[in-house]
Formats: sequence, structure tokens, C-alpha cells
Amino acid sequence: MNSTSSSVQSSSSFSAESLNKEGSGKFQSIIREKLLDGVVRSATLATEGTDKWLVMVIDDDAVKVINTVMGMYDIMEHRVTLVELLSRERQPFPDMDVLYIVSPTVSSIQRIINDFSN
Repeated sequence: MNSTSSSVQSSSSFSAESLNKEGSGKFQSIIREKLLDGVVRSATLATEGTDKWLVMVIDDDAVKVINTVMGMYDIMEHRVTLVELLSRERQPFPDMDVLYIVSPTVSSIQRIINDFSN
């Protein structure tokens, strides 16, 4: 009876893991769609009909989310030519539009303000 009981527990545990992975994949797919279609594509619509490309500036939290749900190729397909970290010194690109994807933290906002001050 114990072996049957543990066998059933293993089976149900395996099913729960499978459901979690499937649910996680769906969640990642939704986040990917919202980021690409809702944020990146919206920003690139402003450059359609021109030869302009975007620079994307992201903070450390955005890096974690973006790396989890998509690859650089996905971003580059949406007229983003360069992805820069907000926390690093960056070269100015005054002739390019910039898309910031950041957390609403004091440090991230201060860095954006500094970008526009320089």
C-alpha cells in the first residue's frame, strides 16, 4: 500500500510540475507579446516611413524580464539597432529616438533626467 501511495504522489507531483511549466510558458508568451507589440512596436510606429532606428535603454530589472521572454533577435526585428544599459555610461545618439524600459525607481528616473540634462 505504501508503494502505491508514493507512486500516486509522484504522479500527481509530476502533473503539478507540468502544469506549472505550461502556465509559466503562457505567462512568458503574454509578457513577450505585451513588450514587443505593446511597447516596442508602438515606439517603432513613430519611425515608420523613415530610415530611423531606435536605441533601447533598459535598467537591470528590465534586463531580467526581457532576457526571460525574448532574445535580441526579436528586439532587432522591431527597428531597434542598439540596446544599452541605463546603469552604464552611454554615448549620446542625438539623431536617434530612444525607447526607455525601466522600473519606476528613483535611481532609474534620475539617470533618465541626467540623460536629458547632458
